[in-house]
Amino acid sequence: VLYSLSSLFVFPSIYDNAPMVVREAAYQNTPTLAVSGSCTAEVVKDMENGIISEDTAESVASGIIRYLELDENKKAEMGKCAASTIPIPWDGPLMDTVLERYANLIEKKKFENNKKRIL
Repeated sequence: VLYSLSSLFVFPSIYDNAPMVVREAAYQNTPTLAVSGSCTAEVVKDMENGIISEDTAESVASGIIRYLELDENKKAEMGKCAASTIPIPWDGPLMDTVLERYANLIEKKKFENNKKRIL
């Protein structure tokens, strides 16, 4: 809910690797401000689904100002674009991969348990 009440998610970290919070914000139509060169910035397209800034306080502030100066239609468009391009949907290929992995782990465990019974 917090992300849906925000108009921009500012995430200037250069250390986090593919943070889920960016995907959670995007799922709520909230674009992200990310720092150029960070893992987070790899999914953000400047002025399309978020804002890219440099790794300085001045650049982050400038990015926030750039966003705030947009008209409401462009902000809404950017949020919708974030929602359609950043989150990882839990249905489709990702869920198929997860279910396949769990099935393989279950079979492996069954095999190991049967092996122990034989010994």
